Amino acid sequence: MPTTCLIDFSLNDRARSINPFVERIGSISGLPAAERLIIDLEKCQYIGPDGAALLGAVILDFRRKHKALDVILPKGPPQLVAFVRHCGLEALVLGHDVPEMDSDGEEQPVMPLKQMHRATFQAPDPIIEMVRRYGSFDQDVDESLRVCINEVIQNIQDHASSPIGGILTARYMTKDNEVRVAIVDRGSGICTTLRQRWPDTNADNVLPRVLFEGSYSAQSRENNQGLGLVLLVSIIERLKGSLFVLSESSAAEIRRNGKNWIGRLTARFEGTGVFFTLPVGE
Repeated sequence: MPTTCLIDFSLNDRARSINPFVERIGSISGLPAAERLIIDLEKCQYIGPDGAALLGAVILDFRRKHKALDVILPKGPPQLVAFVRHCGLEALVLGHDVPEMDSDGEEQPVMPLKQMHRATFQAPDPIIEMVRRYGSFDQDVDESLRVCINEVIQNIQDHASSPIGGILTARYMTKDNEVRVAIVDRGSGICTTLRQRWPDTNADNVLPRVLFEGSYSAQSRENNQGLGLVLLVSIIERLKGSLFVLSESSAAEIRRNGKNWIGRLTARFEGTGVFFTLPVGE
């Protein structure tokens, strides 16, 4: 008999949504490689770009481990079915190309899931082109978006040893004129990586250190000063965006209202997820 992982709740970039996902995925992650697994999304009512990146990373990782994996895609509502199709989840599951979006439709534009192994100046181009196609884009946001995305990908490249690299996707919310970006890896988490150089690192202090204090780095490169995520937070706060980070059992939210939250998940996620929202124009 196969083991089923039921995702019957919304997947959005908040701890209350991500935590049950991490719990249920974690419960099947340690099963034998030969055991057949099913991820059942049929009753899921909403998936954001964060959920899409998490699911994409888990699917690729499970397949890499030679696990027999089936994914049951959502049957509704129509907006969710369309998002699953255009964000690349359907293509990943069924093995076909991602269809073009109808530029005259009402669906919020989305950049399909993409595996990233190296940080490059061009990495954010598809996201920037998507926003420019459907709306306006401030030059400051263009540059800031490039910095944010590449800082995260550089961290994956330098520290995570993620066998699938980083999984990147984004969605442009036209009514709010903001872009939502998600990047997920399945490598060594931040706490595990930093503990090699800073033995007192633990699940409670790791995110305050790397998000606000800086200077905490595994120094995998000679010029690495550990300021990447601090810079990310600085940009997010300056542009009045929001940020959610999860890594292993640690999580943090940088909120627009300034009421930030740092805490722990009740289960461990193998890897790191970074999800941020930026306003993109007037």
